[in-house]
Amino acid sequence: MSNFNIFFDNKEQTILKKAMLKVSLYSLLCLLLIINSFIGCKPETESKEKVFYLGSVMLLDFYNGTVHANSVQTAIDEINQAGGILNGYMLKADLRSTEPIGNRDRGEMALYAARNIMEMRENALLAVITASSTASKAIALDLGEINKVPVISGGSTANSNSGISTFFHRTAPPDRYTAKLLAQKSIDYQLDKIAIAIESNDIFTRELAQSFVEEFEILGGIISDTVYFESNDALYTEKLQQIYAKKPDAVFADFLVNYEVFFNQIDINAQNFLLDKNNLKFILAVNSENIIQKTPFTFLSGYTNQGFPKVFAAESSPDKTTESYRHFASAYEHRFDGEFTTFMANFYDAVYIIALAAEKAFALGASPENMADFRIKLNEQIRQVSNPEGTIIEPQEGWDFIRKKAIAGDIDYLGASGNCDIDFRGDVITNYNISMIVLNENNKLEFKIIENIYVR
Repeated sequence: MSNFNIFFDNKEQTILKKAMLKVSLYSLLCLLLIINSFIGCKPETESKEKVFYLGSVMLLDFYNGTVHANSVQTAIDEINQAGGILNGYMLKADLRSTEPIGNRDRGEMALYAARNIMEMRENALLAVITASSTASKAIALDLGEINKVPVISGGSTANSNSGISTFFHRTAPPDRYTAKLLAQKSIDYQLDKIAIAIESNDIFTRELAQSFVEEFEILGGIISDTVYFESNDALYTEKLQQIYAKKPDAVFADFLVNYEVFFNQIDINAQNFLLDKNNLKFILAVNSENIIQKTPFTFLSGYTNQGFPKVFAAESSPDKTTESYRHFASAYEHRFDGEFTTFMANFYDAVYIIALAAEKAFALGASPENMADFRIKLNEQIRQVSNPEGTIIEPQEGWDFIRKKAIAGDIDYLGASGNCDIDFRGDVITNYNISMIVLNENNKLEFKIIENIYVR
């Protein structure tokens, strides 16, 4: 302690000695820096870190949420490895979960997470990337409309989210495109009379069903009945009987998690309802491995006597033969393990669209020194960087190349998920897979893609 005596009187030395007995080595080093500052020897000040943040609000309590977050990170890594954006700013994801906690539902948790990101990163936040329709709507109407933060979703498909804000955009198509395609394929497969079976507790499930009804009736189809099911419905048998009472050609089924119960109840009651299980037909709102993993019923597989699929589904899906998709898939596999699922490419593209919009805004004079204004200018460019009238650019061409194209003139970003053209409502137009259920060589059910269609 004698080295410190020249700076402190006896009283101050006593206080200092007592304090030093209680501190760790790290605290001692901090104290030395304070003393150096006191005598005029200030430590070197670190330069300000050049970082922009992307809020990433995902369904991390589901596997899809994890791979969607990983898809975002894949794009971020590619851009950073090529030098980042705006002459050296690196991108970072601020990742949060929408998992419900206590009395807070998914929408509330998403909004809580987004607000916290805004509070922490306000002077470095570019945009927020969201997943589900519920979370996307909550964030778009708050951070988007009120705080003017660009919000882009890779997984929101609800019709009700179309046009909700000029600050909300999506790389996943709205349900009305899915409904339009399912309705047309139903007519093509000679299914002229259809019953609707859906869960009653989810607004977005009901929206898709309503869109299907509207599109199907425009094409001349007849809806025989619409039946709503509750979770653990005590009237399941009676409701199934109602569905089949008017002898529909097929049943349109949309359930969040209870396909297993639905098909199991049909299997149990088929004989009582005088149904030929081998000739039952279904239209599924989603193409999900969870359906066939939990419903090992072979009556769902194969073709009808007319040569049409017994069960078919439409799923927004990129053309996996394109160079853009193969580039994304290779880049993702290099970084992460696991199976590929729906909308992964859409989240990857969302990052590129934001980064390109930032470059375009910067080239037009917007400055990140005023982040509130910069976000507004960035938002104005989100729907422009995939302008069909511009020069086509693709992610496999390399970030440095495509960013220079964005700075130089009008561009049309063609991504891993497809064309990424975002219209005046914030909606994107994309490709769909038509799939059916088949029995594979191991005598297990699996979805088989039978057609890829571009829908507008």
